[in-house]
Amino acid sequence: MTDNSFCIKVRDNVVPFLTRATLLKENIFNPDSHYSDRVKEIARNGSQYDILNEIWNTYSYDLLLKDDSIFQFHKEGDNLRYCFMQNPKVKISWEEYLYKYNLKEKELAADEFELWRGCYDNGDDESCYTHCNYPVYLRYDVSDKQYIECFHPYSHLHVGLHNEIRFPIAKILTPEMFVQIVVKMTYPEVWRKMMEQNGIKEFYKMVKKGCKDVPKNRWSELDKCDLFFL
Repeated sequence: MTDNSFCIKVRDNVVPFLTRATLLKENIFNPDSHYSDRVKEIARNGSQYDILNEIWNTYSYDLLLKDDSIFQFHKEGDNLRYCFMQNPKVKISWEEYLYKYNLKEKELAADEFELWRGCYDNGDDESCYTHCNYPVYLRYDVSDKQYIECFHPYSHLHVGLHNEIRFPIAKILTPEMFVQIVVKMTYPEVWRKMMEQNGIKEFYKMVKKGCKDVPKNRWSELDKCDLFFL
């Protein structure tokens, strides 16, 4: 995957896919590294929400979804890094907020409406949000320098913030493949609707074909003794 084809995959394939899924909120993809060093510092000990806050504040994301979850895509030489972080704290709708307090907008006096609406708009009340106790964190890495047979796979997937969890992958994932996995696992209702409407079946059939095999000198017979994704 060349630098140019990498950018094309994100801009011409990933962005339209997320748009079609009605998930995309903002696209500021930049192939040059634009991630804050402070994010890396917080990532060592912070919670997922702490890390996300810094990512939001420093615009250290490439794609922002409507629930404020983020994607990052970075390529340096043959090394790849794709990351998805699900926002564990999502604001509910105004209607859901009223329902929580057994309120009806048309029955509120003007001053009451102003009070409740102000509290909701400012997000001062924790009941304005739904909280996910186990938000999805997926990070995909390809790293030639870090490859160690039977220990650090050349192509691997991190699940959760614990850096030592690495699932080997026999393919080199494209940005489209990574995003497809995320949408299917994190937004199953969106995925199901798109499949039922035949909106992505051709895309689905083609994406994996674009993932090349890991080089043989980085995928030994001993590596294959591990449990891995093909």
